[in-house]
Amino acid sequence: GNQEQAWECFWYGMCWEELVAWYNLYPDSKIGKRPLVIFMAAPSQDWEAIKHFTSFIREQLKNGKLKVDVEQQKIQLSCPQDRWQEAVEEYAKRIEELLNFQDLNSEQWQQLGELLETLKSRWSWLNSLAGKCFYRAQKYEQAVRNWEDSDAIQTQDYNKAKALSLGIPEGLEYLTKVGEYKIIITEWEQTGKPRDHHWLKYVALALENLHQYQKAFVVYIWLDELIKVKECFERLNQEAVQVKILTIFLQYLYRKQSFKEALEIIEKYLPIVIVSDTQKAILKFDFVYQLACSELIPEDVGTQQKENNEVELYEKFFKEQVLSTSDWHQYLLMPQVGIALEKIGLLVETIEFYDRFVSSPDPELQQFARERWIATRKKQENYAKEQGHTLQASRIRSEILNKARSWLINQQLVPIEPPSAPRERPKLQVTTETIISSRTPTSKVQKSSTNITKPVIVGLPQGTKIEYLENEVFQFMVRHLVIRIVKQAQQVLIIDTLNNREVRLDWAQCKVHIGEATVEADGGSRLSFALSSSAFSGNLVCDDKQPRLQLDVQGLSQKINLILN
Repeated sequence: GNQEQAWECFWYGMCWEELVAWYNLYPDSKIGKRPLVIFMAAPSQDWEAIKHFTSFIREQLKNGKLKVDVEQQKIQLSCPQDRWQEAVEEYAKRIEELLNFQDLNSEQWQQLGELLETLKSRWSWLNSLAGKCFYRAQKYEQAVRNWEDSDAIQTQDYNKAKALSLGIPEGLEYLTKVGEYKIIITEWEQTGKPRDHHWLKYVALALENLHQYQKAFVVYIWLDELIKVKECFERLNQEAVQVKILTIFLQYLYRKQSFKEALEIIEKYLPIVIVSDTQKAILKFDFVYQLACSELIPEDVGTQQKENNEVELYEKFFKEQVLSTSDWHQYLLMPQVGIALEKIGLLVETIEFYDRFVSSPDPELQQFARERWIATRKKQENYAKEQGHTLQASRIRSEILNKARSWLINQQLVPIEPPSAPRERPKLQVTTETIISSRTPTSKVQKSSTNITKPVIVGLPQGTKIEYLENEVFQFMVRHLVIRIVKQAQQVLIIDTLNNREVRLDWAQCKVHIGEATVEADGGSRLSFALSSSAFSGNLVCDDKQPRLQLDVQGLSQKINLILN
């Protein structure tokens, strides 16, 4: 019969349903605790109960009945026997459940987060939950602050919130942690594909994880990460070696002066790449050209020869692939081969090579061969002295003096180190025949190919193949450039395989598109363009009767002329 004692018993025993029944009998008693009791007795997923209790806590804080002392990190309550600890724990538990089952709007989530943030100075474990509510409210800076305060930074949501709060590109690190690779690529493309290192290191990783290995391969080249470049190269060539990728990789290695790695790649992949013998020869002899034009010195090779037999690798290549062949002179000048041999310190082979030309009918070649023969013999003399072989050194000295006297050369003025290699290449013979080879010919294409108007192209290097793709699209490759003629669209696409840059020429509208820029004729029918970074230039003549394109590619002795109609 004593209602006060009954309430006390129910309160201390946390008998919430009994307390609700008690309040139904005595609605005007103990009204200050009634909202807490109703909340605790309500089902855990009752959003209305949570909402009312949230308002109740706010009201208590506003009226000073529930005070939070931030400095002392304690809560002062009007009654020490209050059940606020249990109520807050239950409140937090139910909000956790809301995160999984309830779809609230941003404002509601923010209100929950703000209240939890106020209470966290007494209950610090509410930090993490406050962060989750702010995250749902899309208040990412507040979410990050609360998560960092509670050291809850190993979650997907934290990394997403951190990325969104920092923005791009500062947040790329956190997008990478949560595997948002497509977002990274989209942001990069929409920003104009910047080549800033902070961008590229995350873009490359994203491309690799999206299995876009060709693009990742190029980006890792920009980053100059040789190990990752090799990994992507190996992945790209698991089924079939792509000559485009092989060419790009070799050019990258040449720029790095990594000739041993380049030679190993040539030895491994050149025999199995499916290209014409001419293209294989171009790749092979380009190695010699790049070596001759490099800053490599014999000491660079010799310092490593004990570990990896680098000298033997070079020696085998030159003997089997260069000096024993009869076609190197179609791709290289004599000084380029000789200087390359000097660069790697193959003294015997160098002497034998120059011996071929000391009596050349060409006076310039003859003089060059004689001077470099003397220089190489001087190196042999010095080597013999260093080894203590004085008699051998004396014999070499006598031979040098005799040769110099008979050739009328002052041997003292001949520098031991070779001069800079000439940059130009031999003039390649060109073919006037157009070679058509379909990639995957079907019976339909084979039957109709005789009716296709073949492009008229003059000035191509000998052996260049023009492929017929489909729908009157033709393609051929010269050096590092892929040139595609799309007759139906009246356009020509030029792709630089070294940097993936494209130039699109529209002869119908007399326009040249270079990246985002467009150049068009102003009252005339001729457009000139040049791309120094891609080593070619050209002239587009937009004549209604006979549109034509002339290309001047560095390294080719003759300009390429295309009749486009």
